[in-house]
Amino acid sequence: MDCEGPQGLQGIQGLTGPVGPQGDPATADGNGIYDGSGTTPSGTTVTITDVLNFDGDLAVSGEIRGLSDKRLKTNVAPILNAIYILNQLDPKTYNFDTVNFDELNLSTSKQYGLMAQELESILPELVGETYMGNDSYKSVNYQALIPILIAAIQEQDHALTKMQLNFKKQEIEIEKLKGIVSKLIKN
Repeated sequence: MDCEGPQGLQGIQGLTGPVGPQGDPATADGNGIYDGSGTTPSGTTVTITDVLNFDGDLAVSGEIRGLSDKRLKTNVAPILNAIYILNQLDPKTYNFDTVNFDELNLSTSKQYGLMAQELESILPELVGETYMGNDSYKSVNYQALIPILIAAIQEQDHALTKMQLNFKKQEIEIEKLKGIVSKLIKN
């Protein structure tokens, strides 16, 4: 037996609550998407069309991907002489000058990298300007070095394979010469 009765009439609408304070335009765009001083709601897509500067470390639990679809590219060419390019680079260890540039909140830990001004003379397209505070500083696109590293490894592998083939040919020639010498000694 059904114990429910018919649905009652809808109640009257309640009063509208007070309007909250205006959000800070420096931290949100009005849609709940923050510029770095907060978080975005799960599933929100954020499109940023400007350079982002972060103080300190950046940790990502997912992936950082760059567009690489073949359809988006023109003037595609192989990277040649990658080993030569890499041999011109002068990697260093260093510490940031946190005393004279305290306002930039630079890392205090030991760093590994290249000097942007030196790299600029070899691979100028990997060096850019990053604006921080009232000044601009040289910055390096380290991710773009990865294809050059891959090409260099491939060049080394090709050279090693060629050397191994030459070595095998030399071994065969040596065995032939040993046979000839052995026959000459017997005669």
